[in-house]
Amino acid sequence: MFKIIKYIFPIIYTSLLAYDSNSVVEKKVNAYIYEHKEEDLNKYLFEQKAKDNPAAYFQHGYLYISGAKPKNAGLANFYFLKAIEHSKHNVDIKRMAQKAMADSLYSGDGCQQSLKLAHDYYLASAKLKYPPAMFNVAITFKELGHSRQYKMWKSKYKRLKKSPF
Repeated sequence: MFKIIKYIFPIIYTSLLAYDSNSVVEKKVNAYIYEHKEEDLNKYLFEQKAKDNPAAYFQHGYLYISGAKPKNAGLANFYFLKAIEHSKHNVDIKRMAQKAMADSLYSGDGCQQSLKLAHDYYLASAKLKYPPAMFNVAITFKELGHSRQYKMWKSKYKRLKKSPF
């Protein structure tokens, strides 16, 4: 009996600390936006961020870029950085947050445009094999005048795009 209790309590405790997956967070955020439930959305994101859920940080930043909340690239980039910081084991969120941050820096959408910073974030995301970032890093290499790296990343992007994996 003691052995069963010894194993059940840690499982219950860790399940209370567990946070929602990327897709669950995205679905709930979209549902709250669709139903115009701003209070519920803020409460849900707060609960998930208290559990250090990188998907919640990413979605919160995305709300400021997409226009669901008043556009604010500074806050969006702050939440993207928090998503990157908390996504040690969640590569999908990490590379999406890096690309989203690079997009806002590249376009200068609400913040100072910075090709070099955008290039660095695209490169970090591309190294994690994120196809949209691979394409964008090739473009930024071309704009920075590095034709050899441009060709290399362009070919990597094309190979990955053709790959069934």
